[in-house]
Amino acid sequence: NLDNTEMLDKLVNKYKEELYTSYYKNALVNKKLDTIVTEVEIEDFYIKNQESFKLNEVLLKFRYIHLDRRNKKINVIKKMFDSDSVLDKQKILMDYSGYQDYYFNDSVWASLKEVYATKLDFPELTERDLSVKNKVITKIGIDKSPYFIMIHDVLSRNEIAPLEYVKPTVKDILLHKNKIKFFDQMEQILIDDAVKQKKYEVY
Repeated sequence: NLDNTEMLDKLVNKYKEELYTSYYKNALVNKKLDTIVTEVEIEDFYIKNQESFKLNEVLLKFRYIHLDRRNKKINVIKKMFDSDSVLDKQKILMDYSGYQDYYFNDSVWASLKEVYATKLDFPELTERDLSVKNKVITKIGIDKSPYFIMIHDVLSRNEIAPLEYVKPTVKDILLHKNKIKFFDQMEQILIDDAVKQKKYEVY
């Protein structure tokens, strides 16, 4: 029922050309772009742009274990949990039943916001809790079951995020910058080639 489809046809062809161009660029990038970002590049970018990596959340290095309240070995487990021995951690998991959840990777920075988001029954940590370092904190969950928590380190909001935490973000930024640079170089090569062969039009 359309009287004139000429304009629509032009738009469809324009969109088709843009789609092909975009697909070709991405294919070329995937094939030709060097996706290797060195540690030196990452560290250099991080050092020069530290103010851009201020935290808007609390990070902490910690470990915890969530026990069934009917567990009869709670005091034994608490004593072993207080130990820094890897063998004690393994022994807790192998020899004692009744734990519901645990996290022992206390050498890695974790987002407290993500902990709350993924562990809905995780007890809220107060500022006072966060100030207690390297001591076992006992918190009670919603179902009255105990949590043993040990905090090793804390970074508050507006502090600079550690490199190991933002490294994936820095790498993505550098790859994106390289991608834009690659596109610019590619377009300039095409323009120079077109000028050389006189295959171009001026609008």
